[in-house]
Amino acid sequence: MRPVFAEHGLAAVYQALVQLDASEPGYEPPTTEEARFMRERFLASDPQALIGMAEALINEPDLVADLTAADVPILVACGVDDDVWTARDPGRHGRPSSARAYTAIAGAAHSPAVENPTETVAALVEFWRSAENHG
Repeated sequence: MRPVFAEHGLAAVYQALVQLDASEPGYEPPTTEEARFMRERFLASDPQALIGMAEALINEPDLVADLTAADVPILVACGVDDDVWTARDPGRHGRPSSARAYTAIAGAAHSPAVENPTETVAALVEFWRSAENHG
């Protein structure tokens, strides 16, 4: 999206993202209210922050081995319907072998804390209690 942003600005990036989402199999459009909220939220973002996040995604080193080697309790969680960190193939996103817990949050995709906060909180509390009892 760098060229789109450089030539046409933030609104064009948002429109391109909306079109990209709509091209996905099984796409379900948001309600009018949700679409308005998501557009306003995106356009209110600081463009430099978005550029920084994109750069981090592109340039960040893979630290999965360091995480795996750490002697700390680890919870790997994702939404059942996430198409980035998929529950169907946890190895795809580097599930650490030291993970003491792994859970897929029902009724959620890439943002379980937003899409199903109740189950996300329950999974976190259960993990923290378990980690506390085993630590």
